[in-house]
Amino acid sequence: MPAGNPDGGQWTDGGAGGGSLGLFEITPRDNTIDGVQLAGDWRPGIGHNQGPPLDEPPEIPKQRPTTSAERTKYLRAAAGWLARNSGPAAVAYAGTMNNVEWLKDYHALIQAARDEPKSLEELQQGVGQYRPGYDDHHIVEQTWAERFGFARSEIDDPSNLVSIPRLTHYRITGWYGTRNVNFNYLSPREYLRDKSWEERRQIGLGALVMFGVLKP
Repeated sequence: MPAGNPDGGQWTDGGAGGGSLGLFEITPRDNTIDGVQLAGDWRPGIGHNQGPPLDEPPEIPKQRPTTSAERTKYLRAAAGWLARNSGPAAVAYAGTMNNVEWLKDYHALIQAARDEPKSLEELQQGVGQYRPGYDDHHIVEQTWAERFGFARSEIDDPSNLVSIPRLTHYRITGWYGTRNVNFNYLSPREYLRDKSWEERRQIGLGALVMFGVLKP
């Protein structure tokens, strides 16, 4: 379901063009921001130091899997492996993926999902450019902020917008709707029901750090 929909976070592979796609399992790089504890943890390994891979990459299907679930399963596994590894092995694997015909529709999504974390200013510079593989993302969730009385002028202010990989956008939307031990077993969305703009923004920035698009 699209970002902003009350049922947002329920994502499936929509087929060619990389529209609604299953979520890449990209490991969060950090789990704290401004003293707020967030879900997830990350530990660097050999594969992040230009060394040998941490594990074996998933086998690339030469033919397009017949079901959405099968395609999503592979793309999750592939993106997870690429997120855990770097250096020549990852470059070679991504190059092989790019030469598989059915994966060419997903090239922009795969490349965008491999971006290194950027500063907030850098993420804001991409807003409105409509780059393949990227979405404009509201730091403070737009639909739920409006539902609880915040003005559209505040929600759509440039300070609340960043350009991030589409697959990360999907993952953050899903995270907002998932129960979390760090929010007293409420989803972040439920936890923020009666919270201020400042706290909503802090949680939104924390999510960007946790999912590896914003530098800590």
